[in-house]
Amino acid sequence: MPEDHVEDNSTTPGLPRLVCLALFGTPSLKGLLRIILANDKRWETQRQLMIDRTTNINTVSALVLPTAAAFLTTSSPTAIVNWSHTVPYVCFLAGSVFATLSLLSGLGVLGFVNTLQSDAVKEMLYNKRKFFERITLLMMPFLCLFMAGLILVVGFVSAVWFGNSILAKTVVMTGFAFFIFMIFMTFDSLSVNKDNVRGYENMERLHVTTRASADMTTEPSTMCQL
Repeated sequence: MPEDHVEDNSTTPGLPRLVCLALFGTPSLKGLLRIILANDKRWETQRQLMIDRTTNINTVSALVLPTAAAFLTTSSPTAIVNWSHTVPYVCFLAGSVFATLSLLSGLGVLGFVNTLQSDAVKEMLYNKRKFFERITLLMMPFLCLFMAGLILVVGFVSAVWFGNSILAKTVVMTGFAFFIFMIFMTFDSLSVNKDNVRGYENMERLHVTTRASADMTTEPSTMCQL
């Protein structure tokens, strides 16, 4: 397993590697294929992780959908928020659509993962259309849920913005700024800069060389004392 990861890290570009890590837990499709062909517990563990992740996304989508529907079917209880305005109402409508897409695509992903075999991965490696189709299917539950959450947050912020409370607008806009910052930090933490990795490796080699030089300098001094 470690050998596979070393090889994949050196041959897979940054974005495809990040996508494969997020979807399959391996740095590349070739790494996933090796796990499947090995026919051991690693693949069953990997499959279960993918199923659990998709199930969790489906659960969240199922909770988001009625929440968005509640905003669509009720009026604002106070003048502080006004989600009857066109902008927040359209956002809540779009959020419910994306939540539905996330739920439906999640069901498709569960069916695909449960029947995923080595031939399907080989076909993805050979046929770009199949690769695009299946990667898109695997990404849709998370992407649609992410879009649903983002649009619903924008809808709620705009509902407060079209309200009549300056204090509420200030608090919500501050929270929205932190929300955007959190999204940026999350995606930035998922990416790996290979220059930083090489810098760390060079630093470690320098430390090893320095320690070796220090040891070589210490040995003659010890012998002279003897």
